[in-house]
Amino acid sequence: MKNKTDYPEYRVWAGMKSRCLNENSQKYHLYGGRGIKICKEWLDSFYNFYNDMGPRPTDKHSIDRIDSDGNYEPNNCRWATAKEQASNRKKRPELKNHRKHLVVGITLNEGNTTHKKIIDALENGLLKDQGYATTMRQLALAGVRAKKEQS
Repeated sequence: MKNKTDYPEYRVWAGMKSRCLNENSQKYHLYGGRGIKICKEWLDSFYNFYNDMGPRPTDKHSIDRIDSDGNYEPNNCRWATAKEQASNRKKRPELKNHRKHLVVGITLNEGNTTHKKIIDALENGLLKDQGYATTMRQLALAGVRAKKEQS
């Protein structure tokens, strides 16, 4: 048996884990931050992932979740081209009051704020009446990425 890192699919598997588990990943907010999970069998073993998915048909194929709100698991994943994946994407909802939109961890147009203040405001419902997205999930769906403050 080849070493798992010799398989091109290993990078796909490692990337999937990073997007779902690593809060520092650039795409975490679109995956793990939205609650997307990896089934235990795949999470624990690259070889289980490979046995279920099989080899990538070409290097132009990447993993695609059939239900983009569903988890990474055998009955919801396939190899797909970028064109096939584009037709499977959902439109991101827009934030209301786009002139005052939230950029988490950086600013509100009215002035600077911190990640903690925004999270506190979300948790206490302070932004709801102003038409802002009111949960971290809504922000993630709208493509706004929360950045942790450096200590």
